[in-house]
Amino acid sequence: MNKEFESIIKAIKSIKLKEDEKSIMLANLLEEVPPSYEENQNATNSTTSRLYYYYQSIKNNYFLINKNKFVPIFAMVLIVVLTGGTSAFAEKAVPGDLLYKIKVSINEPVTGIFSSLSKEEETEWKERLVERRLEEAQKLISKNNFKKTTRIELENQIKGQIDEFTINVNELALEKNKSTNSSDINIRLQASLSAHENILKKLSEKETMSTDTKQETKKLLASLDKYKDKVNSDHESLELNMGVESNPKIASTSKIEDDKDTSSDSEMTSKTTSGYTSLTTSISATASADSTSTLAKQNAAENLLNSTKLSYQKEKINLSTNIQNQIDNKLILSETALKEGKTFITSYDYIKATEKFQLVISGINEAKLLMLSNLKKGDIEYSMGIYNDDDIENENSLNLSNELELEFENNN
Repeated sequence: MNKEFESIIKAIKSIKLKEDEKSIMLANLLEEVPPSYEENQNATNSTTSRLYYYYQSIKNNYFLINKNKFVPIFAMVLIVVLTGGTSAFAEKAVPGDLLYKIKVSINEPVTGIFSSLSKEEETEWKERLVERRLEEAQKLISKNNFKKTTRIELENQIKGQIDEFTINVNELALEKNKSTNSSDINIRLQASLSAHENILKKLSEKETMSTDTKQETKKLLASLDKYKDKVNSDHESLELNMGVESNPKIASTSKIEDDKDTSSDSEMTSKTTSGYTSLTTSISATASADSTSTLAKQNAAENLLNSTKLSYQKEKINLSTNIQNQIDNKLILSETALKEGKTFITSYDYIKATEKFQLVISGINEAKLLMLSNLKKGDIEYSMGIYNDDDIENENSLNLSNELELEFENNN
């Protein structure tokens, strides 16, 4: 047993829970009892029977996952048993807190074991770990308590976790029919990095922030920008594999050239040319494109387009008009490229058809990233109790309209 682990165990044993803390933990645990318990006619309302039913539920299902946080209930119960409940409070710890080592050295590794029964689940957990570090940075900066040592610690963790994520997502892409899944997980991480970067930038511009916090936040933002570029660069190769795994003879390469465009402080917009990214695609080299590989690429493009449109319709109400317009334009252009690709197939020009279908995939992924980035940003802002500039402006415009209408009525 290494010294670091021994010190963590000692720290755990030295912490005693108060009666009210134990009550809170018990109440939280009881909240996890499945609804079916209430339907059990033989069950009683005693705490013992409820906990026993909960144990049986865990035993029977073995692995119940909270989809929003990727936290297996079974793993968390195991941690609570092993640490006497201290780890439950460690979940809210940030760098500098006494319980932070428990969070990153016990909670996360144990949760990771139960969250990684497949390569896809393991990759999702790696992505979630990066998000957890970003959330910690946000908490510290919002409290105006972001020091150099903390910034360096978080940067090192984020870099290491992104490196591990990259390895996992590339391994996942090599599994049969998993190229789309690997692309989606990569986009989610890009979206999270973009959203947190946007929020941290706003926080650093507050006049109430100390000079030290502002300086360290700017340094962190510079690092996050590099990490985001790396994840984005990795994604270019991931999306090229979409629709290719069924016919590995065909290989594609692409180069994305982004034209600079200004973005508003309140919303993240992608760099576009006439609303769409300029994409030059070339097909190489071992074999020419054939009908099988082209149709596989077409199928991947159509599936991605349909699934993204479905997700967009569900989330559209949560996006601003500006972002909706950008996404709508990307969807329209992608649909146009899809039709053009099908036309090339009828003329047996499989290379140009494949280029068009790859263009569809890239365009749809841009739309998806734009959607997820702004949804994530909105969630963060809501949790922090802040509103973006557009929301405030709309409220003021509505108030002004009401005042003008009232003045008109009074004058008449």
